[in-house]
Amino acid sequence: MYRVIPALLLSLIAVTAFAAAPAFDKIDANKDGALSVKEAASAGISKKMFTSADLDHDQKLNMDEYKALMAQFK
Repeated sequence: MYRVIPALLLSLIAVTAFAAAPAFDKIDANKDGALSVKEAASAGISKKMFTSADLDHDQKLNMDEYKALMAQFK
């Protein structure tokens, strides 16, 4: 039971953090239509999350990849 509580707390923190995720165009600082690792990190997206969401492995998140990532937290 004691192991479940920290996992539950982390899950709640993650869901809360992404419940108010900024719009794609707000994160895309250079307005190139894709999020770099640095731009994503500014929105609280970890490198691990970024890598798993980057389905085409181009080191960028396009809008569809970003939406799919955010949908995991709804």
